[in-house]
Amino acid sequence: MSHNISIYHDRMHLNSLDKSIKKALNHHHLIDKETHSINFCGLVLLNGEASIFFPRNTVIEDSKKAKLSANLMQAIHLFASQSSTYRISQDGGDSLIGDHQLGLIFSLLEDFQKNGIYSQRLSRFRLNAGKQNWKKTLSHSTAFPARNGPFYFDIWGSARCNIMDSEVSRIHASIIRDIDKNFGWLFDSHHSISAELAEISEPSKNDIDTLIVLLDIEMNLIYSDRDIWLLTELKRYICLVYGHDEKPEVIGVRAFHHMWEHMLGKVLNDTIDINKLLPTPAYKMRSAIGEELIPTRGKSQKTDIVLKDPKSETYCIVDAKYYQASSVNTAPGWSDLVKQFFYVKALKTIVSDSSIINNAFIFPGKFGEIVSAHMVNRDSEMLFEEDYPKIQCHYFCPNVVVEHFIKRRTMSTETYNVLYAF
Repeated sequence: MSHNISIYHDRMHLNSLDKSIKKALNHHHLIDKETHSINFCGLVLLNGEASIFFPRNTVIEDSKKAKLSANLMQAIHLFASQSSTYRISQDGGDSLIGDHQLGLIFSLLEDFQKNGIYSQRLSRFRLNAGKQNWKKTLSHSTAFPARNGPFYFDIWGSARCNIMDSEVSRIHASIIRDIDKNFGWLFDSHHSISAELAEISEPSKNDIDTLIVLLDIEMNLIYSDRDIWLLTELKRYICLVYGHDEKPEVIGVRAFHHMWEHMLGKVLNDTIDINKLLPTPAYKMRSAIGEELIPTRGKSQKTDIVLKDPKSETYCIVDAKYYQASSVNTAPGWSDLVKQFFYVKALKTIVSDSSIINNAFIFPGKFGEIVSAHMVNRDSEMLFEEDYPKIQCHYFCPNVVVEHFIKRRTMSTETYNVLYAF
């Protein structure tokens, strides 16, 4: 279903926002008080208007905004399901906002597309139809004498049928229509769900308490795992979303740099895990038996992404950097540079001497001005490449990364040629 969509960007200034959107974002602590900028990627749904906040440096063509908006929300949903370390929260911290609602919306619509509207399965007696029921026949039909015993012209049978005219079916249909109205644009659907459900009327009563009671009564009559799950999820939707049109829905990611790193780790091929192999810090401690080395716990080096060319001993240490990266002032700082320089030194201790190790930052964007980072002599500007290997700087379009992520595809060969190139 089409929807009015307005496009905004993460880290943009508050001046560009409507007051009602500012209020919704501020309620979830998504505004940086010092810079007066947004710290959020995702959806704000208010009064039938969808406001999508894209990652910084993302270019959105007007003709593609609906598709790209849907892709972003699907990526957030997938990220939430894959990232066990991320916390679903409504307040401070590096967390997902309203992901329980997003997951509920996706699961209910996917169930509807697979199983249709909830129906009551009833067994009804029918004359000369269905599976023969001799107990009913003997007690309700007239027997006629015949050579081989009594003969029955009318034989009762039982047949199972699905009824979609119950109050619970109407509740289910009403909720699916509500999802289609507010969130249908999230799904790549080429047919009208509302038209498909046109013959199913609205529930006779629409207040939340009555709807919950009706679902609870039905829960006591069913045994199917799917039916129990469905009615439980319908109750959750009613409590969280249904009938709250005047309340803004905020669904997305508070700190997108975690998601940026996670997605790149999924779409870059040939990734390897070396963190458990890298040297770890230790302290030499005095003890009763002399001196002994005590390794630190939880203070070891941890790289973002490491790639290894399967055809050679070439490595690339990638740091996913969610920076503006349009100038020296908006580039990674000294601590980020030191970590990358040190990762190369650490990796050299566990690979062969003939190995080639590259270093790279990956920023969001189609193109950027920063080519690489170096350590130089203050006076002569001579490069210290041997002691401090250069860090290549690359820009990956967030739209491309998101699309590969939701389709579970890896980036093209050309991407690796760039990362492995010295």
